[in-house]
Amino acid sequence: MGDENSKFFHSIATVRHRRNLITSLNSPSGVPVYDHNSKAELIWSNFKDRLGSSSYQNMLFDLDSLFGQPYDLSSLEVPFSNQEIDEVVKNLPPDKSPGPDGFNNDFLKKCWFLIKHDFYNLCSAFFF
Repeated sequence: MGDENSKFFHSIATVRHRRNLITSLNSPSGVPVYDHNSKAELIWSNFKDRLGSSSYQNMLFDLDSLFGQPYDLSSLEVPFSNQEIDEVVKNLPPDKSPGPDGFNNDFLKKCWFLIKHDFYNLCSAFFF
């Protein structure tokens, strides 16, 4: 239905075009520019002026105080246990789909006794 040449499709395309359209730009002297060639020239000249220039300013805040002490992330290197995987699957909402394959979480829960070893192997292969 998305490829159908409908009135709805054309209205959405018109709205998107209007939202993405730059109708005017102000020149450095403050005069608004409306025609395409003048806007392109204004953008090009601004780009050329900025190219190769650096306007670095000193930071007025201390990054160490913002981020604090580093966390101990060593637990992220430990492989998942089967109990952790079982707990995650148990807590999944039943009516949501984890991916584009169309199988919802209710399917995973009801067939877990058949497919859990494949999931365990997948998760253990993640760490190797």
